[in-house]
Amino acid sequence: MPTDTQPPYTWNLNALSRKIADRYASEPHLKQHWKDERPKVESRLKALATRMQRQYAEPALLGVGGAGIVLRITDKGLGDQHCAVKFPRPVAGHHDLLTALLDKEIKHLATLRHTSIVRIHSRGTLLTATTPSSHFPYYVMDFVSGESSSKHLSSDDHSVTEVELVRLVASTLDAIAYLHRRCTAHLDIKPDNILVTADGVPIISDLGTAKKARPGLQTAVACTFGYVHPEFAASLSS
Repeated sequence: MPTDTQPPYTWNLNALSRKIADRYASEPHLKQHWKDERPKVESRLKALATRMQRQYAEPALLGVGGAGIVLRITDKGLGDQHCAVKFPRPVAGHHDLLTALLDKEIKHLATLRHTSIVRIHSRGTLLTATTPSSHFPYYVMDFVSGESSSKHLSSDDHSVTEVELVRLVASTLDAIAYLHRRCTAHLDIKPDNILVTADGVPIISDLGTAKKARPGLQTAVACTFGYVHPEFAASLSS
């Protein structure tokens, strides 16, 4: 394992910021927000680098979503194993909500162990030089080398047999049942959040919206409208 005497690995934050800017620009629902979010995103990248660069190297952008930004990183202390780190977007007026979505449930989610659920390794909270809302959570999880289930099933590069399809569906349902046995609702199950590895194993990802059910629980939720239960969708639009 790297120690405090290990020289920090280089994180090219300028190049990473440009990649994130390009991703914002390519998404209609994101591009209008980059100008306002850029200073805080760059401050968060700097804080992550300061905390993590003695163990992790080669950060690369994996994705930008409505709630968070995900980077691939290389764990130099574990044989150059790839991991992923996620932190919330600094969306104006929604700092507390997005912080809660990623932070409140992580301690519980880190206990989940299933072959078709992405595994969380560690978590933390960092401070940035920007104010207000200078603190933000992050967590490190497995890096899943694969493609979304929708892309996997529609790819022209390979055909999926009936047996493979049944195996994918059965493994996914078993993972969801496991979550439910642990009194946990994912709340954003959709094709893009089910990744398929090169070995054909489905992995449920994006656990930042998950909630552990508790008696009398009232909480804010995040979801993708087109994939929620019809009754729940009706309550959202009423």
